[in-house]
Formats: sequence, structure tokens, C-alpha cells
Amino acid sequence: MKKDFTLTERAMHVTHCDNIGNNVRDMKENMFHFSRKSAAFTLAEVLITLGIIGVVVAMTLPTLINETQRKQDGVKIKKFYSIMQQAIIMSERDNGSAADWLQPVAIRDEDGKIVDYNQAATLEIFNQYLAPYIKTVQKQQNTSPMVTFADGSTIDMTKGNCIDIIFDLNGSKQPNSFGRDQFDFLLCDSNYNERYLGKDKYFGPHSQATLTQQGRDTALQTCKTNPDTCGVLLLIDNFEFKKDYPHRR
Repeated sequence: MKKDFTLTERAMHVTHCDNIGNNVRDMKENMFHFSRKSAAFTLAEVLITLGIIGVVVAMTLPTLINETQRKQDGVKIKKFYSIMQQAIIMSERDNGSAADWLQPVAIRDEDGKIVDYNQAATLEIFNQYLAPYIKTVQKQQNTSPMVTFADGSTIDMTKGNCIDIIFDLNGSKQPNSFGRDQFDFLLCDSNYNERYLGKDKYFGPHSQATLTQQGRDTALQTCKTNPDTCGVLLLIDNFEFKKDYPHRR
């Protein structure tokens, strides 16, 4: 049989229920305030984190861009070197050894000083021995040949003891400076190949003969002071711009 509550018991029960209700409301309010505080704290953390990320990106992005550029530049130079080697091999099949290509040489005075680089001869040599074997976008033949490749790089040729083939990574764009975006390669005949390139070598970077024999450390130091020789350092490093490469584009 269900027991009836006394009046006192009923009053105590109601009071107890009210207390429970008040406690629940207090808990809800506390949770609400805690939630608002937590949300505000999380937003602050997010903003701080975003700020840190922004600083890190600002510090590292130029380095990443520079590393990417250097890799692309290395690929360009290596491609040019391969193109020239293949062109010379194919031309030698049709025209004989490159050892005999570069006659007539630059015009000299009685003391042996070059007084005329004989650009007409350079143009003639290019048209006969190289142009038919090099795929290019554009060939300009004014006083000296200038060739533009599909990737925007160019070569310009000037004759001295050998033909200087100046490879430029980005054509006429700045900085147009040796060791940075320009690199000096030589095409030599049998009179000068051993002096500049080495025995049985007729194409290669300027001063290849001496610097490759003396090793990378010497090539690196020479590149710092004589940037027109930096092609040798790149050749030694398989046309990769290492971290210690001394010049920046």
C-alpha cells in the first residue's frame, strides 16, 4: 500500500526539488560561461598560431623560391651543355673534327694582340658547323650570332683565341652578369683546346683544363674571384647550384 507523505515531508520534498533545479540552472550557467571563455581563448590561440605561421612563411618563402630557381637554372645549363655536345657530335660526322673548324682566327697585330675579333668568321663558323644541328626558337645574325632557345635562354658568340659562347639563363633580362645568369663556354680548335679545355676536348666551360685538374676547392675559389670560370664549378657539380655556390641571381 502506497505511503502518504506528511505535510512536513511534502514541504521537504518540494524544497529538495527546488534545490536540485537551482543546482541544474547553476551548472548550465557555469557551462555557458565556461564555453564562452573557452571559445574566446581558442580564438586567441588561433590568431597567435596564424601570426606565427605568417612569420615562418615570410622567413622561409624566399629561400624556397630561391632553391626552386636554382634547380631550374641548373636544368637549363645542363640542357644547353647537352645540346651543344650533341650538335658538335652530329656536325663532326658531316664536317670533320671540330679541331679544324675555327679557321680563320681573330686578327692580331705584330705583338700578338687581338685587334679584330673577326665576327664575320664567327658567323660563318656558326652557320656552317652549328646552326643546322641546334633546334632554336630564334636566330639573330647581325655582326655575331645570337640564339634563343624555347626556355628563354640565349647564347651569344664572340671569337678570340676560341669562340666564346656566352650562355644567358634569361636572355636580355637582368642581371646579365657572369656567375649569376651568364656563363662562359668555349669552342676551341687544336691550337688552343689543350690550353683552355683539355686534350681532345673542343667544347666546355672556360678554364676547364686547369680547374678540373686542381679540383673542386680551387674551382670554387676561382669562381668567387673570376665569375667567368663558374661553369667549371657547375660542371664538377653536375650542373647543380650547391649551397656554397658563391653567386646569386
